[in-house]
Amino acid sequence: MNKNLFRRTLVFISLFVFIVCSKNNLGEKTEESAVLYSVGISSSEGGSVSTSGGSFETGSIITITATPEQEYVFAGWTGIESADNPLTITVNSNQNIAASFEKRKYPLTINIEGEGTVTEEIINTGKTTDYDSGTTVKLTAVPSEGWGFVGWSGDIESTELEVQLTISESKEVNSEFNYNPQFVSKAPRYSSINETTGNFKNQYYFESYMTRDTQESLVFDENGDYTTDLVVQYLVQERDIVYYDFDKNGHLDLFGFGYWADGIGDEWGSKSGKYYLIKDYFLGNREKILYQTEVGFPSGLELVDIDGDNQLEVLVGSTDIHQNYYSQFFREENQVEIVKIDQNFNISKQFVGPVMSSHDLASGDIDNDGDVDILLWGVNYYNHNYPDDSVFFPHTLINDGNGNFTKKPVFLDTSMLPDCVSECPNPLPPVVGMNDALFYDLMDVNNDGYLDIIKSGNISVNGEMKGWDNEYNIGLFIYFGNGTGNFDIENSVVINPENPEGYRITGLGATYLDYDNDGDLDIIFVGTNYYENYILFAFKNNGDTFEDVTSQVFDKSRDLTKTNFSHFYDINARDVDNDGDYDLVPGKTSGWFIHDQLNNLYWENQGGFFSIRELGGYNESRFKN
Repeated sequence: MNKNLFRRTLVFISLFVFIVCSKNNLGEKTEESAVLYSVGISSSEGGSVSTSGGSFETGSIITITATPEQEYVFAGWTGIESADNPLTITVNSNQNIAASFEKRKYPLTINIEGEGTVTEEIINTGKTTDYDSGTTVKLTAVPSEGWGFVGWSGDIESTELEVQLTISESKEVNSEFNYNPQFVSKAPRYSSINETTGNFKNQYYFESYMTRDTQESLVFDENGDYTTDLVVQYLVQERDIVYYDFDKNGHLDLFGFGYWADGIGDEWGSKSGKYYLIKDYFLGNREKILYQTEVGFPSGLELVDIDGDNQLEVLVGSTDIHQNYYSQFFREENQVEIVKIDQNFNISKQFVGPVMSSHDLASGDIDNDGDVDILLWGVNYYNHNYPDDSVFFPHTLINDGNGNFTKKPVFLDTSMLPDCVSECPNPLPPVVGMNDALFYDLMDVNNDGYLDIIKSGNISVNGEMKGWDNEYNIGLFIYFGNGTGNFDIENSVVINPENPEGYRITGLGATYLDYDNDGDLDIIFVGTNYYENYILFAFKNNGDTFEDVTSQVFDKSRDLTKTNFSHFYDINARDVDNDGDYDLVPGKTSGWFIHDQLNNLYWENQGGFFSIRELGGYNESRFKN
């Protein structure tokens, strides 16, 4: 019985549950809970957003504003495809949205003048086409070969190769380069004894001859400024110039002498002139540094290393009485002056040797003791009262290695020379004289290791003997050295060139070149017939003798028309066309030529034959009209 009651009760309960559940399933609903989504909002460096996000119900609408900091710009959103700002979204899922910011970008414009490049290196950020604001950029100027960096201009002013520039706005920078070749000599090299000579040093540092208009443009006044005013001027010609890198910066400077002139053409060279120096001359600089001197009329300038310190000095000869024939001002003769120039262009000067008139200069290690000596050979102005009659004979100034000199006669025996009081064709005032020298040089031409003397007054007169002419001064003489500093008149050879026209030819200069590649030095010689013209000779070295081969090695060796080129006091060997052999170029040119003059005259070496090249047009003379 009790068991049946339990069963009925269980059935009742089950039926109640079923009925209740069935009523719910048939339409009675319960209220759902709200759905929330997470929205993360952030920003990159350089800005901020108006909200950081959070949990939002489905359908919520959110507006986000991105605000950049100074020097930044809004770049867009990540996590959603939109660039709107402000950004409005409807929440329907979990999201992460970030505002992106970038530095402002400014262009850097670089203009290049000349030949070179500029490298750009980012110091504190990555490199882009334009630079982010605040970027520091290192600029480096890189000159092309043969060019030099001048400086920066525009948004930065500097002459340093490397500069740094902070980009905070648009920038424009100019980088200027100029043609700035480091000096490389194109002259031939010689034996060690020959490279002690001034001839070698002058030729080694020679670049090109100076055109007449350039010489005229260098005329200066008392302050070193160019002038054509009818005031005191200082006249310039290349004969009185040397080139050398005094400040050791790789570029040749010019050191020269300016002749005093009264500005109206009545007087010149009859008062003391001035030395001047132009730094980096071949780079176009023309600013002069002026120095005082007592010299009024030099016989030439020559590079020497008197004290062996590898800083060359300038040897300046004197013919100060040159203008006494014409001037109202009488000058006494001077000694040779040694000018020492340091790397800061400070100078010191020293007169050495006897008071002596000379038309040329020569230096080299005459006595083979390792230092540079000086050769002096006079040109006789017989109307001058020299303090020492020995100046009428050639002398050496023997260097003790410290710039102290002892005067010695070149020839110990001169008894064979004629007495020009009675024996010369046209007797001169009473004086025991040695032959004049208008040109003289030192060079070891027989390759025995000792410097020889090469000397000429008039190289040819074709039988027309005048004044002091005699057999000991007509021709080109070579007196062979023996390393002691003493020479023997009889130990010599004389070269008498071919002269079918019968010109009176004055010797002016020479270079020494193995043009035929047979292992010895031949002589290329330049002279003139009463100036304003030139005559070249080639003398082949045959060992004991020299042969005139001018007609065999030149297509045109002379020009006496006075319409193309004036006389020049030297001829230099130089590889003009960079083909490995040495061409011939006029040197120590005269700027006082009244006719038009070629701008580019040289002789091209074509396998030992020299072909004239008359190039560059004519430099018109301001005097011709």
